[in-house]
Amino acid sequence: MKVRIEKSELLDAVAWVSKALTKEDSRPALKFLRLLPNPHNGIMTVHVTDLEIHAIAEVPYHECDEGGEALVPAEKFLAVLRNLPDCLVKIVADSKGVSVIAIDKGMEYELPTTDTEGFPKIPETEREWQIKVEDFGLRKLASATLPSVAVGGARYAMTGLRMESENGLLRGVATDGRRLTVREVSATGEGKGGCIAPHRAGSLMVSVPLADSHVYWDANSLDIRWGESRNQFRIVSRLIEGKFPNWQAVIPKEKPATQFKIAGAEFIQAIGQAAVTAEKEEPRLGLITQAGKVLLQAAGVGVGASRVYMPAELVEPGIVIHVNPSYLAQALKPAPSDVLVSLYSESKPIILKSTEDGTYTCLVMPLT
Repeated sequence: MKVRIEKSELLDAVAWVSKALTKEDSRPALKFLRLLPNPHNGIMTVHVTDLEIHAIAEVPYHECDEGGEALVPAEKFLAVLRNLPDCLVKIVADSKGVSVIAIDKGMEYELPTTDTEGFPKIPETEREWQIKVEDFGLRKLASATLPSVAVGGARYAMTGLRMESENGLLRGVATDGRRLTVREVSATGEGKGGCIAPHRAGSLMVSVPLADSHVYWDANSLDIRWGESRNQFRIVSRLIEGKFPNWQAVIPKEKPATQFKIAGAEFIQAIGQAAVTAEKEEPRLGLITQAGKVLLQAAGVGVGASRVYMPAELVEPGIVIHVNPSYLAQALKPAPSDVLVSLYSESKPIILKSTEDGTYTCLVMPLT
């Protein structure tokens, strides 16, 4: 294989697909990255897989003197590209190794390779794409919900991102039992039922640099494509099996005891100021409503106490709720601007909601 390609475009592709690999994976062959130039259409395919997830990027190249494909160590190849100046790069590969040459820059690297025989193939299934999401909608959905995905020790179905489509919306839902996030974005088309995507697939959605995506899922797999014919990013992922919790049943249906609206950034700042004196091992923040304001307070053994007041109109006084300050601040970060905060009682969750740029809802369970 002999190909010339712009370093910047190749770096973007390699950096993104490499996110699909896990450092914990002990299988040596799956630490490699496939380079596959197509001499018929001027496109270089960059492919990484751990058998659960395929990350595929396609970028145009300048010239291809010889076709074929090559496997190169993903981590080392990425490090090489990051250290090259912006230039035209020549990649030469044979059975002995892969040469990476920065043309006219006096830099050349030799990297090992491995036999392509038996390396997992790129999924070639043609899809009738079900859903189209524009304006970085999928990135917004994933970035808002991923912090609430359960990590270890939870029901298996809760370790992924639930995706559903309904009435011109694509909905993402995640919960770890202590908080629940729902993010809706506009979409055209509609999928069948829903699916649960692995956390790493969601992480890939967040980092795609292209705005518009096409989404497909069936009973076994999720397939998402971004971009046009000469510049594409794609995820093909197995789904998480199991029944996702009935998240609608968790959201309180009754009228809240009180509500107030506040800029998310201001609320996050107040939480951080009050949490300075919270216990490190089991942080606890108290929210106490008073006439025209909300008091945030925290106290820890040997670290003192804090009281931070936030102005809030039409607040019903006398409500006291304790929460984990980190969870509350993290729940506020994805909200575009103003957030409607609904309080019910000391034993019921706090509901944060924003209707800017789609609907965002986050539920944070209280500490008892």
